Amino acid sequence: MASGSGNAPAWTVKQKEIDDFVDRIPRRGASAAFIQGPHASGKSTTMVAHILGLVQTRLSGASLVYLMPTLVECVLLRDYLASEEFNAQLPVQISDRVLEPAPGEAIPAGSLYVQSYTSALQDIRNGTFSVFKTGAVVLIDLEVNPTTDGEMLLGHVLEAADFSRAEGSGCAVITISTFESPRTEAAMDRVIGRKPKVIQIPQDFAPVPLRRMPEPWRDFAKGLATRANGTGGPDKMPERVVIGQERFGEVDDEFYSIERPSMHAEETLADLRSKPASMLVASDLCVSLPWPGLAHFVSHGIVKSQIFDRKTSQIVSLARHMTRTEILVQQSWLLKSDRPREDTNFHTTYEDFDRRPLGSDPAGEAYGKDLLWTALNLIHAWPSSLPNDLPVKLPPDTLGMGEVMARLSILQCIVNEDGQTMGKMDKRGLALVSIKQATGDVIDFHVAYFLACIYTNKGKLSLNVRRVIVRIAAILAIGIHTLCTKATPEAEYPSLEHVRVHCVGVGASLAHKGAVWIALGLWQASVQSGLKDNNGIYPTIRRGDVNFSIGIAVRVLDLVSALNGLFELPDTNAELRDTELTSDEILFVERQLLWAYLHRVVYLSDNPAALPVDVVSLKDVTISSDEILDLNVPRVAQENKGKGCFAIYAGLSLSGSRYIASGLTIIPLQLIREVKDLTGMPFDQAVATHYPLKP
Repeated sequence: MASGSGNAPAWTVKQKEIDDFVDRIPRRGASAAFIQGPHASGKSTTMVAHILGLVQTRLSGASLVYLMPTLVECVLLRDYLASEEFNAQLPVQISDRVLEPAPGEAIPAGSLYVQSYTSALQDIRNGTFSVFKTGAVVLIDLEVNPTTDGEMLLGHVLEAADFSRAEGSGCAVITISTFESPRTEAAMDRVIGRKPKVIQIPQDFAPVPLRRMPEPWRDFAKGLATRANGTGGPDKMPERVVIGQERFGEVDDEFYSIERPSMHAEETLADLRSKPASMLVASDLCVSLPWPGLAHFVSHGIVKSQIFDRKTSQIVSLARHMTRTEILVQQSWLLKSDRPREDTNFHTTYEDFDRRPLGSDPAGEAYGKDLLWTALNLIHAWPSSLPNDLPVKLPPDTLGMGEVMARLSILQCIVNEDGQTMGKMDKRGLALVSIKQATGDVIDFHVAYFLACIYTNKGKLSLNVRRVIVRIAAILAIGIHTLCTKATPEAEYPSLEHVRVHCVGVGASLAHKGAVWIALGLWQASVQSGLKDNNGIYPTIRRGDVNFSIGIAVRVLDLVSALNGLFELPDTNAELRDTELTSDEILFVERQLLWAYLHRVVYLSDNPAALPVDVVSLKDVTISSDEILDLNVPRVAQENKGKGCFAIYAGLSLSGSRYIASGLTIIPLQLIREVKDLTGMPFDQAVATHYPLKP
């Protein structure tokens, strides 16, 4: 929660601009401002306290709401703003005005609510987000990695402010960011009807210096962590270390790890204060926290992303250099440390920091891996709207958005009769949104679509079918290749018999069809034999030519349990008996898998020399070396009478110029032919991209 190196926080040089903006709020009905400033400039602490004072003294009856991306950030900031330490710095104390949101209750005038995106969106869905009725100022912390929730929340808040203006209430929306965002400014202008006041806070302190690590850098980082774990004592704070890497090989269990979901869990706060002196932080977290005693941050400078790839019109996973904006987030961990700046160190593997792209106005997950979710949520919130009339930031790639809208229509998630508006939700689309709201970030669009068949076929499916769907969905959500892979990627593929012997149930009988069924068979075998730990550590074990993670199997089991609750499925003491399927039921499950991954299908030729082809883009792909079974061989094609075969894939990654498909599972040809009956078009035409692919 640092606020600069001088006596006054950096934002105070812009205090008059902020004061003038607040003074004009009553006269304008609805106002907007965009405040940009570096980390540790006091934006979220002393500036918020100052704005609260302005609201109390100059906006009669109004309140202040501060919306932050995660629950952990909210709780930490609420505690800090209400603390004696912080209030001792202020001319007027605010500790008694910092409140925790109470759903459905009016915000007392002159009070500050600090609320998470998720909580605010829930209030909006319930119709209880009424902050603008008595006049309010809403601050929104913009995400470095924009999410669907963040994009939706900004739209709802801007729309609410616009409605409030029509009712005569004075209100304002202020976005706070460390980076420039022309798209945010344009949305505020379009919805509020007035260009936002842009206030830029200068940096008033020296940047955190970069220290190049010796190679191998992982050994250096492990050495830092080992020393850190030995530097603490009863009366001495350890020299804590954060490593910007969500996985660190065989020593992961020695570290406390923070990933995206944990930022929405209150127990993360207790863990932060009590865990050992070294911590792993997911490189895509894009959030920093005050951690007492932090002395070292290790940055590899690489982040794994999922983007909308313009060459394939697919969501593709890749490893890329972090942008300068993302690296500044990592450095801000040290800026929030209670150690003197000269006693902190930022260790890197790179020297070209200044040449890295700034990353201003990032597209983020909202228009990357969650592009389908974003489109579906926009239609759910604002049905039958024209795209340019939506109260949100315009998509960075309008053609890409058009492509996914067409896919949602083919998948019968939306109905769009005029071809001009965004359309409206269909039954399956509503089921998907319901599942997503219940499960959060745990599952992706394709898994939710697969699960939605339980809702859309209510009363028609046997208990066994529903159980198998839930188990497959959990495996796909956690990741097939995080659960099981070929033991040695470079080795020859094991024979079908050597794989099948380690599987049980329906997965064993269908192992010849590939990844989904093999993973199910292996997982059920492990559940049947018992998921045993080794002194609290779940090992990765080898079963013949297959590596199988017991720890990941436990995560799958936990998700199965959660989904059982969601779909009201009773537990079973006879796992194999209660997941047996008839041939018709197997075909039903395969049909649902095809439609869930309709736009993620490859064609496997009967010519073993030919590469698989992604049907959507007609691009050649290679098959991941982690696949357990080789599907790209003539014997598989012969099952379809020499015509080749089709397989869904769970993931597509990009390495150099190669596209690599993983999690392949063969789909019967009769189901491919059925697509024409439902869409009126042959399969290849129904799924073909309309996006202008680049060579």
